[in-house]
Amino acid sequence: MSFKPDPEKGIKPKKVKRPIRRTPIRKSYTNSVQLKKPTAKQALMEKAVSVFNAFIRKRDENEPCIVCGRKRQLQAGHFYPAGSYPMMKFLTDNCHGECAECNCFDTEHLDNYRINLIKKIGIDGVKILDSHAAYSKKSIHKWTSHDLEEIIKHYTEKLNNYLIYNSRNSKRLQ
Repeated sequence: MSFKPDPEKGIKPKKVKRPIRRTPIRKSYTNSVQLKKPTAKQALMEKAVSVFNAFIRKRDENEPCIVCGRKRQLQAGHFYPAGSYPMMKFLTDNCHGECAECNCFDTEHLDNYRINLIKKIGIDGVKILDSHAAYSKKSIHKWTSHDLEEIIKHYTEKLNNYLIYNSRNSKRLQ
């Protein structure tokens, strides 16, 4: 015979006590990091990097990899790394189309990049980059929200101009 509660009489079954869990549930570090929402400034930085990289890929889409010279799908690769030289992160002369293999820093990466960079922007352009790098290495640069908004606006406009220009030229060729 099983016990059934009777709502009219107000009789309720006894609650069964469950044992208390003695071992804590461990959360991995990566899970706790993934749960955090990016700040407004971090979201702006991600957007600025995304728009800038899209512009570089579009600008260099018909060119070979600046390091190896092969025609492949390109990434936006920095000559002076953006992490070590934050002031140079959004300089177009510092960033060019690289294939994924070359952008992962193979052994000849910087030597070939420099040689081809001189061919592309000239020795004076590379000297200017070198001086920017020397200054950037000595100073601490923090991008403000206003800076990032301006970068997003600037490179979005440039990207749209490339898209409009390419669509007009493709119509003329047909």
